[in-house]
Amino acid sequence: MSSTIDQEITTIITPRKGFGRAFQEFFETEVAGSSILLVCAIIALIWANSPWADIYFDLLHLEFGFIVGSLHYELSLHEWVNDGLMAFFFLVVGLEVKRELVVGELSSSRRAILPITAAVGGMLIPAAVYLILNFDGDGVRGWGVPMSPQQNGGKMIWLRTAETTAYSGD
Repeated sequence: MSSTIDQEITTIITPRKGFGRAFQEFFETEVAGSSILLVCAIIALIWANSPWADIYFDLLHLEFGFIVGSLHYELSLHEWVNDGLMAFFFLVVGLEVKRELVVGELSSSRRAILPITAAVGGMLIPAAVYLILNFDGDGVRGWGVPMSPQQNGGKMIWLRTAETTAYSGD
């Protein structure tokens, strides 16, 4: 009986995890990356629409790069993000999707059919709506824009959440 009381007292007296350990545990979760991305997007939206927007856009168009021999490669921050970081992002996403399809949650066809159907529908339905609205105009050639991966980022997040909650009982 006294050992149970001693354990409870020890639990109460023992200080909580330090900031370093809590920080490490947070970054070991799947939510960490998306949380940071969401906070950065909100900060960028507020900054770009604030009285300091000029500073934001000056920073966005700041050019930097590297020179190796006769190779001179200089881009704006905006171009570095679009050409470099987005390519890296989609490489990582592609590798994660492949891992899920080969050995993860989506390795069985029964579990993979809903996310795959939703992903295909998430591309085809916006393109079809665009084609219907622009059937006989010059804009008909722009059907690929509404089905681009950037437009479907929110759908990917929703699918990941739906997939996790829908199959949590298996």
